[in-house]
Amino acid sequence: METKTKVILIVTGAFTAVGVGLAIFLHRQKQRREQEELLEAASRQTSVSGNSLTTSGSNATNESSEYSDEVSPTFNREDELSNPYSQLKGRTLYPKPKGVNNGLGYTNVRSSARVNDSDGWWGWLDVSDNQLTTISGETPIGKIEGETTEVVGGYGYRWFKVWLMHKVGFWGTTHGYVRADTVTFKPYSR
Repeated sequence: METKTKVILIVTGAFTAVGVGLAIFLHRQKQRREQEELLEAASRQTSVSGNSLTTSGSNATNESSEYSDEVSPTFNREDELSNPYSQLKGRTLYPKPKGVNNGLGYTNVRSSARVNDSDGWWGWLDVSDNQLTTISGETPIGKIEGETTEVVGGYGYRWFKVWLMHKVGFWGTTHGYVRADTVTFKPYSR
């Protein structure tokens, strides 16, 4: 191979490598910036709701115990979060802790309001796994935007559509679904 051809290939390869590296770097910077904006928006909303509870310079956390209309999580006989949607809309959900109404300490976030259990012997061929991520501990999942039900075995399971606190997956998904029997929220005052 001629020297000129080698130089051209080396220079082209170097420019390609630098271009790909720069594209990856810029994409990650954009993701970080978007995550910071989401967190900032969430903290702003929390501080706004906290400020609306304070009166005469009192701390919102000290005030909350004095309210008679404090809203706490309630669960039905299936251990699902059963508060009316009007109390839940816009609230931040957390995984239900172990030992609290059969909590597992984690929740699976899914792309649709269904569990991708096998439907028969062909289930092992199912490539439509809708699990986006698993969130555990006291990590906030996201804010409730909607609700729906999925009927399984004659029972309608309650699901919440949430705006995730952190993007997940390769494509940076911002929304997901969590089942009501795996989540809770922190008590708050209206």
